Amino acid sequence: MPRFFFHLRGDGQNFEDAIGSEFESVQHAEMAALRAASYMLEEAKEPAPLEDRYFEITDRQGACQCVVPLSSIILAKAS
Repeated sequence: MPRFFFHLRGDGQNFEDAIGSEFESVQHAEMAALRAASYMLEEAKEPAPLEDRYFEITDRQGACQCVVPLSSIILAKAS
């Protein structure tokens, strides 16, 4: 099963995922990133500091497979 890494980027900070997680496909990894972003926003006292951040999902070789902006979750929750 492919391993994907969820790097949190933006706002001048980079948090590297050195372990990664296995998913059947990049679509499954993207869904997991959306759930993680939603959880992060629920736990944040103020979502504004998170709106410029995003998950960059990479494969084992470090190639970007998908980008999940946290702002997309903020906008979805506002609608």
